[in-house]
Amino acid sequence: MRIFLYAFSFLYIAAGACFILYTFQSRSFIRQVFEELSQKLIAGVAVVVGLALLAASPYSVHGWFVVLLGLLAILKGVLFFLNPEDVVTVGQKWFTNEASDQTYRFMGILMLVLGTALFSWML
Repeated sequence: MRIFLYAFSFLYIAAGACFILYTFQSRSFIRQVFEELSQKLIAGVAVVVGLALLAASPYSVHGWFVVLLGLLAILKGVLFFLNPEDVVTVGQKWFTNEASDQTYRFMGILMLVLGTALFSWML
């Protein structure tokens, strides 16, 4: 599971850098993912990643934080699966069509910091 945490942190670092440097391409990629994949598949992936994070939490110095990320991922998967009052669809449309480049850069900074923190907290 340590390898999963390394892969997860590297993926977040790479995605964060792309969101910061290539905002237009990142927006296009996210739009394409939301259009081509069903919400149920995205929900399933989020739940599986959340469960993997829960299982990998003992391999981190700050396991509570990894547990928190795992629980948030599971909650996101449930939200995508149930989609109450079409809230996920509205959020997706906003994020892919109306969010500014500064929003994408801010998300990139958050991902970069999160990935770096997870990488540095490995046992």
